[in-house]
Amino acid sequence: MDKRDKPGDLNKTEINGIRIDREFLEQINNLDDETLRSAVKSIAEAAGASKRQTERATANINRVKKRISGMTEEDIKKVVEAAGDEKAAEILDIIKNAEKKPPG
Repeated sequence: MDKRDKPGDLNKTEINGIRIDREFLEQINNLDDETLRSAVKSIAEAAGASKRQTERATANINRVKKRISGMTEEDIKKVVEAAGDEKAAEILDIIKNAEKKPPG
């Protein structure tokens, strides 16, 4: 068993067939600012955040990108586990739909 195959490793975190890993986060981070802002807003709303929390979360998109870039595999795993399977799947759908939108 190599390092990537240890129990609980991010490489084993999948939801609806989508592997949640550093590459996936880079795809999110590469969304244009408005698409990412819209996705973060939708995710915050899906997670039950208040309007004020949502506005704060989307106010500084560069900070959002920095936080995504700085996430460790353990951070990602905790977020997925905290969300639960159904909510995590809903959030992934939001992200996947954002990736499909043409820029602008």
